[in-house]
Parts: sequence; structure tokens; C-alpha cells
Amino acid sequence: MQFSFHCTDEEYREAMHGYEHAGRMLVILFWALIFFGVFVGIEFLAQLALQHTFNPATLAMSGVCFLLAALNWKGRKGREAARRTGLSQEIHGDIDANGVALATKSGTRSLPWEAFGEFRETPNLFLLFESRRVYIFPKRAFSGAEQESFRKLASTKVEPERWRRRK
Repeated sequence: MQFSFHCTDEEYREAMHGYEHAGRMLVILFWALIFFGVFVGIEFLAQLALQHTFNPATLAMSGVCFLLAALNWKGRKGREAARRTGLSQEIHGDIDANGVALATKSGTRSLPWEAFGEFRETPNLFLLFESRRVYIFPKRAFSGAEQESFRKLASTKVEPERWRRRK
């Protein structure tokens, strides 16, 4: 079955709603490191102002916290840019018993069903998860019969247990 679509911002947000909740603990850890780094930095400056000696371990810990924060911020901006680039492209593809073939103006990709570890359905989307990536298929790209065919094929071909063992 062939398809073609342009993913909208609303569809992307719907797809990411459940997917990004898994990263909340990392966000909490990120902000905890920022807080700790600021606290240690203020302590270091206070000790310098009072002309006390400073603890090199404290300075090193502060530097590590700020470095992690900077790397996370840079990575977040890069991921956001990549998302927007992917959203702005027309996606064409073909789904059959062997897997999913996708084509955009930037390249093509063929994925066997074994590459996917999870299949989810939302009111407006079909979602196929491959390791740390999610593939979004808006239902509007398929007719009613094609939606049922996609649902049946993905439900039978995607085997989460095999995927979890492989990780």
C-alpha cells in the first residue's frame, strides 16, 4: 500500500506526547545539575571574595555541571532543528509484508518489520517505534480500508518481545 503525507505540527505533538514523557527524569536531572552547578559556582566566588582557599574538587564539580548543561542545551537545539527539517518534507512510501519503505527529498530508507519494537495507535496517527526513533503515519494518508490493513499488518508483524531482547 502506497502513501504520501506532510506531517503537521499538531500531529508531531500528538505523536511525541507519550514518547517524550519517558525523558522527564532526564530533564529533572538536568535542572538538578544546573542548580548544583550554580550553587557551587556562587560558593566558589564567595570564597574568592573572602580570600579563603577554595576546594579544587568543588571547582571541578561545578565545571562538570556547567559542561553537562551546555552539552544538553546544544543537543536540544540540534534535535529541535532536526525535527523541524523532518516535518517540512513531503514523505512518500510503501508498506508491505516485508516492511516499510520511506522516501523524502533528502533520501530513502527501507525498514523490515523486525526493526520496529512497538506499534501504537492514537486517534489520528499510527506510530512505529524503532529503538530511539518514532515513525509517524497520519491516518489521513490512508483510506479506511488501508487504515485497517495497516493496523492488521503492524499488529501482527511488530514483535515487542524480540526487540526488547535485542537492546
